[in-house]
Amino acid sequence: MSTDTPAPRVSFTVDDDADAHRIAAVLEALGFEAVRSMESSNALHWGCTRLVRKYSISPRERIVLEMMLTEQLDDQEIARRMRTGVSTVAFLRGQVLVKTCVADREQLLRLALQLPAIPAA
Repeated sequence: MSTDTPAPRVSFTVDDDADAHRIAAVLEALGFEAVRSMESSNALHWGCTRLVRKYSISPRERIVLEMMLTEQLDDQEIARRMRTGVSTVAFLRGQVLVKTCVADREQLLRLALQLPAIPAA
């Protein structure tokens, strides 16, 4: 496949996360974009796990990622829960954004859920 052509999308529905991870890994290894249908409560956790694996996100970055996306917390609340400084959370958040090549939380959420990017106006 050429790098200019987007990967073909394959949608699938499963109940078990372990099955979903195996299916997604095989599809992605074959050059497909795996899109899993699931309940919305599981979607963000699955999306975070996928980002952690795909972009080598550290354990502390994962905590920030999950609190940002699944609980929609701001840096101050994340810092309070992690018992660390706001600047540390901002740094970890920045690392997640850099590793995933996105500019903000909205783009990160779209990436986690495998939604298409919104075209620039």
